Amino acid sequence: MNLLINIISTLTNLFAYGDTNGDYNMLRRVGNPVAMNPSHELLNKNKKTVKSYQKVTIFNRKKRCNL
Repeated sequence: MNLLINIISTLTNLFAYGDTNGDYNMLRRVGNPVAMNPSHELLNKNKKTVKSYQKVTIFNRKKRCNL
């Protein structure tokens, strides 16, 4: 049980960086997800399923925005 608590605690402190739809599962599991120049598929999937308590920071070329 302590191992599971440590893993969950670690995930909430991690940063993950992704750019394609294949990175979605990784991004949704960490506490600090960042999408770098994300594909349209990743943006659309994130907009449809992102939970209100979890925000993905998105860097898109010269723009920076939060969803």
